[in-house]
Amino acid sequence: MLSHQVIQNTQKILDSISEKEIFIKTINDIQESYKHIVIFLFSGPFENPSKYESAKGTINGKLTNLTNTLRTINIRLFYMSLEHVSNTLDQAHSDNNFRIISDIKVCIQNFDKSYQNYIETKTQSNTIKMICLANDLVIMLKSFKNSILFYNTNLIENSSIQKNQAELSIQLSSKMSFSQFSRKIVTIEKMYEETCLLLEISTTDFPLLIQKIESGSLFSKVVGHTAVIGLIVTFLQSSAGYLYRNYTDEGKVEAIPKKIEALNKMLDFSNKLKKAGVKTKDIEDTLKKSGVTLSNQINDLLDGEPKVIINDKKYSLRDETQKRFDEGKLVLRIEHKLDIQEED
Repeated sequence: MLSHQVIQNTQKILDSISEKEIFIKTINDIQESYKHIVIFLFSGPFENPSKYESAKGTINGKLTNLTNTLRTINIRLFYMSLEHVSNTLDQAHSDNNFRIISDIKVCIQNFDKSYQNYIETKTQSNTIKMICLANDLVIMLKSFKNSILFYNTNLIENSSIQKNQAELSIQLSSKMSFSQFSRKIVTIEKMYEETCLLLEISTTDFPLLIQKIESGSLFSKVVGHTAVIGLIVTFLQSSAGYLYRNYTDEGKVEAIPKKIEALNKMLDFSNKLKKAGVKTKDIEDTLKKSGVTLSNQINDLLDGEPKVIINDKKYSLRDETQKRFDEGKLVLRIEHKLDIQEED
């Protein structure tokens, strides 16, 4: 699993154990009563026999306050929230194998049982047992939360984006060989260089910098000149949208065209360059060559990919075709048609 996917999954866990969940808010409220009672007991209220009755009354008062608070809870919503938290933890355990989750689940089950006993019979014994189990559960959840935050902090890149820089992130979903992986990484760099050429931006002054690259499937996060990255993102997103709208049931997709006329029609190529400040009329020959080059690079990058995520925007095949691809019954291939005008 790629690091940003791990972060996304763990963020779901953090959301499920936040105060937004009624179950979590309730056990936190119950733990507050535990803390108040423990602090009171550590003050030594029973050391003086004359204050015994007063101390006993104080504790009973705190338990009564808790009972009044719990009466306001919607039991149906409470258990819906408990189930949501429990299911999220089950999924997290399945995806990430956090060993502490098994212990948390046991704590939840023990607390649930004590809470049901409390609801049925609100004796002092049932109340105190429920408070103690809520305290155990809150402490364990806080420890788990802190572990996730520490874990995520070490996965998140610390490099900052400077002025005139922008970020490009690309996630491809296919499994690939070392040579395929390397070729696609190089393709991203070539796209950057070609776009810099069109915009007359120096790659020496504004090189393409790596923020993160992960293998398995490919995840790449790079930083470059704002205008260049902006155009690449636009071209890639437009191209991905076009490719996945035009696949066949055999898994074949018509390649991104290479002639300027067709590029303008499908991707609004020239107009996007004009908006970026390129005087397209003055560089028609260069534009034709760059159109061929960028088309080849985009086709190479997206070839064989049933799904791509570009700067957090997802493009993919229809569900049924994706299923066939996952089962190995379909290989997605971009068809390159001979274009006699591409060498002009």
